[in-house]
Amino acid sequence: MEDCVYTTITGAAGNAAYSFIPLLAQANPFEKPMYLSLLGSKGTVEKLEAIKMEIEDCCFNSIRGVYVTDDPDKAFGNSHWIIMMASIAKPKTVLERSYLLKQNVLIFREHAISLNKYARQDAKIIVVSNPTNTLAMVCRKFAPNIKTENITCMNRIEHNRAVGKILRAFPNAHLDLNKLTLWGNHSESVGTDVSRIELPSLYDINTFKKDLIEFVRFRGQNVLRARGEPSCLSAAKAVLDQIQTLLRPSKYGEWTTLGVESKGYYSFPKNLFCSLPVQVKENSQFEIIKDLTIPKELEGLFQTSIQELINERHLVEEVLNNSE
Repeated sequence: MEDCVYTTITGAAGNAAYSFIPLLAQANPFEKPMYLSLLGSKGTVEKLEAIKMEIEDCCFNSIRGVYVTDDPDKAFGNSHWIIMMASIAKPKTVLERSYLLKQNVLIFREHAISLNKYARQDAKIIVVSNPTNTLAMVCRKFAPNIKTENITCMNRIEHNRAVGKILRAFPNAHLDLNKLTLWGNHSESVGTDVSRIELPSLYDINTFKKDLIEFVRFRGQNVLRARGEPSCLSAAKAVLDQIQTLLRPSKYGEWTTLGVESKGYYSFPKNLFCSLPVQVKENSQFEIIKDLTIPKELEGLFQTSIQELINERHLVEEVLNNSE
């Protein structure tokens, strides 16, 4: 039998998935044929069938088959990778995170319960929906059969935004960005740390660093205001990059940024997911880089991230208690 990778995409009828699927199929980061399982919300099967037709018409060499369903209990069996993009209808304007969380936590509880019953215990899960860090916590809570180390959340988009800004600022420089670090929550409290990167001399490098921090913090909201929709293409590319990062062990002395369970490091309470520096190991496992010093200019944002995630955890508990 052909050695294939089974990949489930939730929220598959949405714009983010529509942007992600062709990137995944074209890049084929697994370097093996793929079967896709597309999970949508109730009433989206016809739309999913249309997406399946388009995938077939693209003639991707990597895709061996596509299965569509609106039943979570039928979506996760055999999947090696699960990309969780399910969300309420995307807002046209900036919404409070609390509103988004209240709606999405119930979706994620349902999906995580199905994951726990039917998914492979070694499945790799990437949570994309927002608030991504706290929804990863919900997934972990209701899918205890999945190893915590196999659940990551999509803080990669901030990492990519920082990389893009740096490369545009220094287009002719040969830069080693393998120690770029993003700290905290996927929110306006995220902190971009270039303290271990050797940047070319500028007339005012400190001003550039401050501008970079502010750029990454507000980039998502600026896209939403300008486009009337949340980031989709850049989010899709970030998911692909996160898969590729997890598939390639880090070189000695290098690290990257992932949204992972904190395990209590860097003052983050246990069981919270946050953006931290990690070294990727074999089989898509990783180790948190310990004992780094957080730059003073990021300490305020760092503490804000911690409090945000604690508050979101309390809100999750409230929503779950009220839904019983």
